Amino acid sequence: MRMRLLVPLVLLAASALCRSVSGVGGLHTVEADAYVRMGGNQGEYKAGERYPDFRPVCVVGRFRDRDDFEGSGVLVAPRWVLSVAHCVLKKKKAPRFAKNLKVRFGASSADRSQEYRVEEIRITLPLDAKVLRPLISDKDPKNGDSSHADRNDIALLKLDRDVEGISAAALFEGRATPGVRVCLAGFGCFATGLQKREKQWKDDGRKRAAENILDRDGNGLIAFDFDNGQPERNTLKNNRLLDKSLSKILGPGTSDSRPLPLEGCCYSGDSGGPIYARENGQWRVLGVNSFGTDYPLRGRRATTQYGDVNCSTRVPNHLDWIRRTIAGGAN
Repeated sequence: MRMRLLVPLVLLAASALCRSVSGVGGLHTVEADAYVRMGGNQGEYKAGERYPDFRPVCVVGRFRDRDDFEGSGVLVAPRWVLSVAHCVLKKKKAPRFAKNLKVRFGASSADRSQEYRVEEIRITLPLDAKVLRPLISDKDPKNGDSSHADRNDIALLKLDRDVEGISAAALFEGRATPGVRVCLAGFGCFATGLQKREKQWKDDGRKRAAENILDRDGNGLIAFDFDNGQPERNTLKNNRLLDKSLSKILGPGTSDSRPLPLEGCCYSGDSGGPIYARENGQWRVLGVNSFGTDYPLRGRRATTQYGDVNCSTRVPNHLDWIRRTIAGGAN
């Protein structure tokens, strides 16, 4: 399931869908360690008006070895972590929740100092193979088949006790304006936009963060692309390269090919990690990283290429469910 998370964000479309996102990908012109410092709110990246507090970002897994983790998440209540459904589901024919999951907060997936056991898992969809197939299958969904599942790729994990010393992240409530700056974070692989092959990726389990420009605030999904200044790699300049189903969900829009100083996208291991945007003078979780598409839009192969598009489940669509679930299982 880990391949559904990608921090060096990977372009997502039904024709090139990749549910594997494990780390943050960045510009080849930027010092790689800058993304680590941003994820740790170190130095110039301290939490405030410019950058969110990334301490609520966590890693989810069983941790039997260094690579045994499913994805990322974010603390949204003292005892609850928000993530995505595809990270906590197992078995394609008879879906069930993954067992013996734990959550860790800190600078890397190896940090056991703040480890919590997952006591309960909630998703919005039924545990039905037909309904969940787009989230747990390795096959490309037929055009339109994945839209309902994609918009409901969200999960809440109840922990065995309250998290200490970390404040829960606030949740976005309204509409975001395309063109605003967003920040993303997760654990897992790191690669630049030129490192296309997986063997080139750095898989060290460290928490990283990056920034991007929101290109779409759609009907259940938000999206942005991985820009490097080349107009031909500005995938979301329009919807011409998107399949009809994804285009309909995201809606019309445009994109600027100029990258931000710490431009990034999600890769394998970042699934479930938060996408932050500012609302009412506060950083809030607008989305949780769900899937991406390759550039050009062909095949499911997860890459780190410029032009990839990242799609995240839109959190405001699920606010009522999140609040009811937390309120009903507070004890």
